[in-house]
Amino acid sequence: VCAFAVSVAAGCMRHTYDVGAGAPRGELVYDGWENKWIFGLVGETQIDLKDVCASGNATIHDETDFLTGLVGLLTFTIYRPSKVTIRCADGSTGQIELDQETAAKIATQPEFLAYVEAVNPLLLDQAKTAVENAQAFLNAKTVAQR
Repeated sequence: VCAFAVSVAAGCMRHTYDVGAGAPRGELVYDGWENKWIFGLVGETQIDLKDVCASGNATIHDETDFLTGLVGLLTFTIYRPSKVTIRCADGSTGQIELDQETAAKIATQPEFLAYVEAVNPLLLDQAKTAVENAQAFLNAKTVAQR
């Protein structure tokens, strides 16, 4: 029991999670205590990563530092907070212009529908319609060139 109490107070519990490509040196977008109960088994806060990290590439660090460990020790770990930080990769975007033919060629690639299904399955039906339209456009262009 004494060794457990010392380890909790010393802050030796650390967990790091990389989401997407990760961002260990990215911009700090969240830094706070997370409330956990019953030896840390039950947590109450849920952070939607999409809300704080638009790029989807993040590093989440969850640790018991000295202060949160001491609080856990004083409450016999019934309440055991942890310090959570989230760092995000640059979510900047760029713009490119595609002509209709290039866009149609991209949409008719076999990987296109698989990508849409992986990223946002709710748009899959619309993507299938776009692929049909793109294929019709390319077919009409081929016929017109003959």
